[in-house]
Amino acid sequence: MAQWENIPHRFVPYKYLPLSSNAHTRIIKLHPSLDPLAPIRCSLFEINLDHEKSEYDALSYTWGIPSFTEELIVDQCYLMITPNLMYALQRFPMPTENRMIWVDAICINQEDNDEKSRQIPFMRQIYRSASSVLVWLGIDESGSDSLRRLHHYTKQSGSSVSTAEITRELGNITGLPWFHRRWIIQEVVLNPNVLLNCADVSMPWVRLVQALSTGIATEVMSSLVTMTDLWKDWILRKDDAQPHLFNLLALFHGSECQDARDMIYALAGLASDVQLRDNSDRKERSKETEERGIEKDTGNHGRTVIPVDYTISAECLYYEVVCAIRQTADQSDQMPSWVPDWRKPKIREPLWFSPSDIQGYLEPHNRSILTINSSSIHLLGKVTNNSVSAIFPDIYVESEIHKWFLDTWASLSELQPSQDNAHQHQPSEYILARLVNTVLNEKTPYGHNGLTSFNMEGFHKSWVEYRGYLQKVCEDIQQGTINPEFYKYTWNYMKGRTIFIWQDAAKSQPQYGFGPSHTQPGDTILAPGSSTFQAFFNTGMRPLNTNRSSFLLRRSSGKFDSTDRVLPGNFRLVGDCQVMLYSGRTIHDLTKESDDYAPLGFSWFQQLSIS
Repeated sequence: MAQWENIPHRFVPYKYLPLSSNAHTRIIKLHPSLDPLAPIRCSLFEINLDHEKSEYDALSYTWGIPSFTEELIVDQCYLMITPNLMYALQRFPMPTENRMIWVDAICINQEDNDEKSRQIPFMRQIYRSASSVLVWLGIDESGSDSLRRLHHYTKQSGSSVSTAEITRELGNITGLPWFHRRWIIQEVVLNPNVLLNCADVSMPWVRLVQALSTGIATEVMSSLVTMTDLWKDWILRKDDAQPHLFNLLALFHGSECQDARDMIYALAGLASDVQLRDNSDRKERSKETEERGIEKDTGNHGRTVIPVDYTISAECLYYEVVCAIRQTADQSDQMPSWVPDWRKPKIREPLWFSPSDIQGYLEPHNRSILTINSSSIHLLGKVTNNSVSAIFPDIYVESEIHKWFLDTWASLSELQPSQDNAHQHQPSEYILARLVNTVLNEKTPYGHNGLTSFNMEGFHKSWVEYRGYLQKVCEDIQQGTINPEFYKYTWNYMKGRTIFIWQDAAKSQPQYGFGPSHTQPGDTILAPGSSTFQAFFNTGMRPLNTNRSSFLLRRSSGKFDSTDRVLPGNFRLVGDCQVMLYSGRTIHDLTKESDDYAPLGFSWFQQLSIS
């Protein structure tokens, strides 16, 4: 840390003045210093990002422990900052000339929620307009050594450095706190000139992008790869490649922020379907809202406008965001089941996003109830047993995944009817084939897809290819052989889920499916879509596969009525699921030709309500 003996005692705490009406933000002018241990001195001045072409760099860092113990001299006053920020400011002054730099903790008055609401919408422009983004990873000896070695490795020819060496250094670097922070995603993606700094070691961002091609199966590494893809799209000006906000929230759910409201604000600047707005004049708009009711608000290019407001709760913000993007708006004291709570850690990858044939609207009399419309919503059946398997491992360990398959196979085999009921009893290898087929969803890592075609010729070709892979996987499990490609493929969407037993609407025989770990007996399985899959299934060609578009609901009231096209009662959304349905009097061996199927009928609806 800097030595403070020479700081005059006449300095007083720095007091922010309100930003001028035509100013967007402030910029720090770091005074030059030849002595790295001298107190950091700087000035603050306002800029308008539209009218001025100021040359400045933008700092991307983590606050670290929120202990404001360090004194920064600002315009003959002092401002208390965190140690990690002080280390960063000591790293970047120039010896003989001023350096212009933007730092959120200093350029935004953190004690003023109105100012934060005003400046947050400009974050995208601030980082986009910066000459460069200086990433500060902190003072970490191990991290700086790994950054130095990784920089050296990426300069070598591909054959001279082992993947294990690059993987080790990447693992060390990505363990630093900066890589887990949510705001850094926008800060890096928006600028073409990004420089990583750890202690006295620097490395261009493009070198990290190069190193990431080796691949590591961790959530942080997956997020970094996604970041680099977005970065490339922004640098190449591929505006049509910008994702929607819901996709960004799913992709970066594991990233962290101190304020739960920033789960939205930190990513909205990268989304193609929303636009952040200054909400400092909310009092005037609230009066207008009371008079005319809440209306859909659109910004440039028809984007949904999200006001930045640090005076509302995270629950209220999440609800308003979901409603606004669905072209509705309202307020509620409690979050309905269909509103995601982005404060909670992500346990599962979504199996599917909203299918094109589903539309929803809020009920006028109770706007916490979402009414779903579809060309047809099929009632497939209900969950009867949720204890046949443990939760699929959330950490990729091949031995643990292999054990999960063996334990689940054994559990399902124990549930089979007795030998006296030969009509329903199935050999153990048939049960394993059904389990693996359910988990695979009739797809393979190599692109063999049992759903390739809905005509007879196309079906037979794709189904034969798929069955060959299915048989090989089943043999590997029985023989105790580890199959990394299969395990890694299924782990991506099975982690955090569990196998359940369910009864189809025709009550033919117990069926398999997988869904969230909190699935309960009695949960209803619905599949939106046309009746094409049912007709194809009734030809006897194949098991029914809902193509990862099913979902589980928990009924709160009402009874089912198959003659009515409206599913009565309100439901709570449990989550997405995947099921397989085998008809006929026996469960067929999926690795061999099947017997004839018996057509099954399903109740179907056009409308249901979720609260």
